[in-house]
Amino acid sequence: MIEITDKNLLEVYLNKYDIRSIFSSGDIPFKLYRYDVGEMMNISHPQEKYIKFLVEGTIAVDKLDEDGQLHRLSTLSAPKCFGEVEVAGYSFTAHYHEVIKTAYCIELPLDTMRDTLMNDIKFLQYLVKQMAYTIYTKTYTIEEIKGDVETRLLSHIKTKCPNGRFSGMEDTAKQLRCSRRQLQRVVNELIEKGLLKKTGWGEYSLTEL
Repeated sequence: MIEITDKNLLEVYLNKYDIRSIFSSGDIPFKLYRYDVGEMMNISHPQEKYIKFLVEGTIAVDKLDEDGQLHRLSTLSAPKCFGEVEVAGYSFTAHYHEVIKTAYCIELPLDTMRDTLMNDIKFLQYLVKQMAYTIYTKTYTIEEIKGDVETRLLSHIKTKCPNGRFSGMEDTAKQLRCSRRQLQRVVNELIEKGLLKKTGWGEYSLTEL
């Protein structure tokens, strides 16, 4: 993790996602950090101490199971907020956030900003929307785990893949908790049924959204 002191680059990211509009106050001490591939983002900068806005890169969300194995739950790309629960003073460490594509985050320190944030109505409205979406997507994740591989894959594509497209068989198999061979067989069957089509090397999309 490295703090990026280039104020012009910080401004580029603030403007790209209109992050200032989330807050009522115009005097917010934003800082920009870079996380390299392989870093566990919430260990390098713990979420109980910082709220983060992912503005570039890709993060894998992993869960440590009782058997001591990390299982991939999802991958997240910008824009995404991390640390919503921690703003209220709660600590949530059940998941690990591994950087799989160099990530840039705009961050705020909660030790000095928590009171300001908890009294900012615009920011709290933003948090409610973010947390509602998280609950919504987690509900689908539970359904994915319950169903067979075909049901889980279709649910995954419809709820988590932009424009109904997905790629990366290995990573998708981890998220769906099946083998790569099982997933490839199901993909081939869905193509035969006309529900999926191949759009490139290792890339597929729904024929109808």
